[in-house]
Amino acid sequence: MNDTGALSDGLRAAEEIVRTLHTLYDGFVRDFERSGVSPLTFFQCWCLDVMRKRGPLPMSEAAESFSISKQQMTRFADEMEARGLVKKRLSPDDRRVIILSLTRAGEQALDTHLDMMTQEQAERVSRLTSGEARELLECAARFRELLEKYWG
Repeated sequence: MNDTGALSDGLRAAEEIVRTLHTLYDGFVRDFERSGVSPLTFFQCWCLDVMRKRGPLPMSEAAESFSISKQQMTRFADEMEARGLVKKRLSPDDRRVIILSLTRAGEQALDTHLDMMTQEQAERVSRLTSGEARELLECAARFRELLEKYWG
C-alpha cells in the first residue's frame, strides 16, 4: 500500500475511533450517570483509576493528566478530599507542591463503581446471543489493545 492509502486508512480509523468513543460515552457513561446508582461520576472514577495506577501525584501533574486547569484541579481535589476519597499532603521535597493520593475509601468507591458498571453492562450483553457476546468480547479486547498501542 502506498503512503496515500495508509494516510486514508489512518484518517478513516481516526474518524471511526471518534465515532466509537462518542457511542460508548453516550450509551455507557451518560446512561450510568443519569441512573444515579453510583456516587461517582465517570470523570471522578477515571481520575481515581489514574491515581491508583500511577500512585501519588503532584496536583499540577494530576491537572495536566486530567486535562483540567490547576484551579479546577484544586476544587476537584478539595471535593474528593472532603468525601475521604483522596488525601492531600505537602511534598517533603518542596513544600509548595501538594501531592494527591488515593485513600482506602477512594479505592473502595472506585471498585464499587467499576463493579456496578460491569453489572449494568453484563445485563446488556446478556441480551446478545452467545456468538454475538463472544464477537463483542474479541472486538472490544482487540480495540483496547490497539488503542493502548495508538496512545502509547
